[in-house]
Amino acid sequence: MAYASPATSLTIAPSPFGLGAFAPAAGIPAGSLLCSISSSLCMTVGRSARTPLGRLALAAFPPGRGPPAEFLLLLDMALGRADPAHRDHAFLASLPAKPADAPSWPACDRRLLAGTNLAAGCAASSAALEADIARFLPALLALGSGKFGALRGGKGIRWARACYRSRRFPASLIQGEAGDGPGAAGGDGGDEKDVGILLPFMDLLNHRRGAKIEWEKADSDDGRISFRASEDVRGGEEVFNNYGSKSNEELLMCYGFALRDNPDDAYRLKLGVGGGEERVELGVFSIRRGGVEGVEQFPKALWRALASLYEEEEEEEGGEGGAGGGGEEGGVEGGEGDVAVGIEEVELLLATLSRRLEPFDETRAADEICERGERGETQREAAVAMYRCGQGEVLRQAVQTLKAML
Repeated sequence: MAYASPATSLTIAPSPFGLGAFAPAAGIPAGSLLCSISSSLCMTVGRSARTPLGRLALAAFPPGRGPPAEFLLLLDMALGRADPAHRDHAFLASLPAKPADAPSWPACDRRLLAGTNLAAGCAASSAALEADIARFLPALLALGSGKFGALRGGKGIRWARACYRSRRFPASLIQGEAGDGPGAAGGDGGDEKDVGILLPFMDLLNHRRGAKIEWEKADSDDGRISFRASEDVRGGEEVFNNYGSKSNEELLMCYGFALRDNPDDAYRLKLGVGGGEERVELGVFSIRRGGVEGVEQFPKALWRALASLYEEEEEEEGGEGGAGGGGEEGGVEGGEGDVAVGIEEVELLLATLSRRLEPFDETRAADEICERGERGETQREAAVAMYRCGQGEVLRQAVQTLKAML
């Protein structure tokens, strides 16, 4: 509240999502200012790098071989939480000691994700962070100044990364800061365009799909970032942010919750050909729910990747090129030109997705009971069930569409 006062009329209180921001009894008319934070109070990569410890950390490595931008912010967060004299200690100490994002779950809960894309994503995310810790932390501890001693073991850095991923906003909200990625998005560090900023108080606003929000950027390094209501809010109601159109996999990965019957659900299909050292990766493609306005169920890039397999086969056999390998072709319309789709591509994709659907069909009945919480399931168990039900539904709709195409 100290960060936002007196520029907010909101109050902080328990909500079904932990803590939330609530409108006053008189309500809030559309267009009203909800809260406003000075950009000088935000935590950013640039400011973390300019602190004495940030400069010391960068000086410990040869030029171009130091920690990525995001890692410096994580160091600042971990050290600030442990140091009462740090400028942002009060804010950092108020953050959850046990983050809710799926990569931070204990092993007993991570087992709920076994066999899913999210399980693989959590493992890859954790491995990337551990690699950064192993690469950079020993050199910082070796400086011998004791200033980085609070980071020993890496626990504080792991906590910082989890809180950062679930609370970051676009760095573009402050003029001159690197980054224009989506607010509160996931993704690993190292690429400055994806680096975000931390906004105290504003990070308490929970997500509601379709919530109408309006952000006002800070036009200078000491300007204010403001958040206005784009719709009326009745007295005592919770005020929501909108994290964007995110699938349950993305929501669990960064925030630890899922939405039942999420229209933004997607199944990430990783395709490759060959095996071992000869394997060639074609890419990762998001297959989305059908029937959602403005959403492409199958991305054109997927059809192009599948078509390339048959084009290579024809070249080897001395055939005349063509996406369909000589079979009948249809068209996928819209976007950057139509894409010719042959029977072979449809049959291959149908066989692949049918196999991926099998484990979700096997647990479908149990998952549907679990997501409704009919047997006293924990919040986490119900969220995983929502995720599994969504994955199954996306695949089920995709299989139906492909069968209709044949």
